[in-house]
Amino acid sequence: MADSARGYHLTLVNREELLFKTDIVRSELRSRSVRSSAVTVAFRGTQMLVFLGSAMILARVLSPSDFGVQAMVLPASFLANNLANHSLQSAVIHRESLDSADASALFRYVLRVGLVVAAVMAVLAPFMARLYHEPRVTGIAIVWAATIFAATFSAIQEALLKRQLLFGVIMKAHMAALIVSVLVAVGAALLGMGYWSLMLQVAVMELTRVVIIWIVCPWRPSLGSAPTTRDAVLAVRRYWMGLSASRAVSWIGDHLDRVIVGSVGGALAAGLYDSAKRWASFAFQELHMSLADVAVGSLSRVRDERERYRVYLRNVFLPILSLSLPVMGFMFVDARRVLHILLGDQWLAADGFVRMMCIATVGAAGGKLMQWVYMSLGQTDRQLRWTFVTTPLNVLAVLLGAQRGAYGVAVAVAIVNVALAVPSLWYGLRVSPVALRECLTIFLRPLSAAVMAALALWAADPHLPRMRPDLVALGLRGLLFGLVYATAWIALPGGVRAWRNIVAGMSELRIGRSRESAPSAALAESIT
Repeated sequence: MADSARGYHLTLVNREELLFKTDIVRSELRSRSVRSSAVTVAFRGTQMLVFLGSAMILARVLSPSDFGVQAMVLPASFLANNLANHSLQSAVIHRESLDSADASALFRYVLRVGLVVAAVMAVLAPFMARLYHEPRVTGIAIVWAATIFAATFSAIQEALLKRQLLFGVIMKAHMAALIVSVLVAVGAALLGMGYWSLMLQVAVMELTRVVIIWIVCPWRPSLGSAPTTRDAVLAVRRYWMGLSASRAVSWIGDHLDRVIVGSVGGALAAGLYDSAKRWASFAFQELHMSLADVAVGSLSRVRDERERYRVYLRNVFLPILSLSLPVMGFMFVDARRVLHILLGDQWLAADGFVRMMCIATVGAAGGKLMQWVYMSLGQTDRQLRWTFVTTPLNVLAVLLGAQRGAYGVAVAVAIVNVALAVPSLWYGLRVSPVALRECLTIFLRPLSAAVMAALALWAADPHLPRMRPDLVALGLRGLLFGLVYATAWIALPGGVRAWRNIVAGMSELRIGRSRESAPSAALAESIT
């Protein structure tokens, strides 16, 4: 099969046509989704190491307030990028039927939306600076707005590749862009550019990624004006508007804490709080972001097949939670040691924030994963209704917590996320093929094992030898935590069967390639 795939001649037209067909993807869904997940996680793991190395350097060269300036703009940039790029990509991935004319119309549409969103963000830049009492915010916000608009030029191309589950191609582009941006940022920091080093990293990474995606994707938008009233285009726009509205509302609850901390505590508090939030949620967020498009693409293809949907959901939820929850449990116990090793002693004041954000991330994990259910089932309207419930509660909690300062905000965020955990699962699964009890079972295994490991490490701490260097001590403590966690994970009821399911999924990596049809294999090879 591999030989026939290599011998299968694909012209540019052939490759463009295959980008719009989903029947081949559906027939090879299990092997493609498993392989795409593994490729994405592997690349993101490598990216994490690159990012970790750069963060350890930048955190020691720059000050927490330099990171704080970037953190002040982060909420607005997150919202703008979601509206202009990510939500539209999700809409394209979800769409079952699409052709080149539809994509061309959507390309022009996303450019218009991106321009409006970027312009609004740039206009609001001085007001953001006034809100934070930080004049440096103005320039950062304007440059970030321009970067977001530039990113829209590859939004449709990247969505088409994701729709075909060609994540190996995408991740190579992202890896190359990350490496270039890290080299630029570290060089700029060493030259004394301060907070602008971080903005350069964002801008260079996005622009490099756009160029590479344009080179590797065979599809090009047509120069003529395609009708924007086609059924497929209207359906994608409706999906995009529903998803964008939901994300815009949930943005208030998700990012108001950063805004409040920055406005009352200044750049230093914003830098400490934002770094704690990012590092505490790093393991879950990396896996969630890595697998989001793979999961939505795979689940969307089987949304009308109840049993297959349940199996795919279980097979993607369990590995994510099993890998991320123990990391958060370990960081909760050893927050100060982790901060000392990763960022240096100037960041030790963030240890309380890290612990609260670990709790908050565990509580929010269910709601984050429910986004995939809404998107794959085309229920973005239900997602929007649920955000109208959660957002006011998040806002109220943050405002009450702010009465006790930045740490009060962190405690409030942790409490409200834990309180909403089960209700978020219940509402998201209510009209899905998956029962709440089944989903809770998936969550309880890694959560229970992580709690057991955290308690074991806490109890053993007074009896552990004090070793040098600190990195060795942290590694040995991590090894103890991991051994207890793995033992508890397997020992809990159904652990052996759950492990066999994961191993069975991994076996697809060895045989998945041979199951591909010649056209799809040739498409992947020709693009790569």
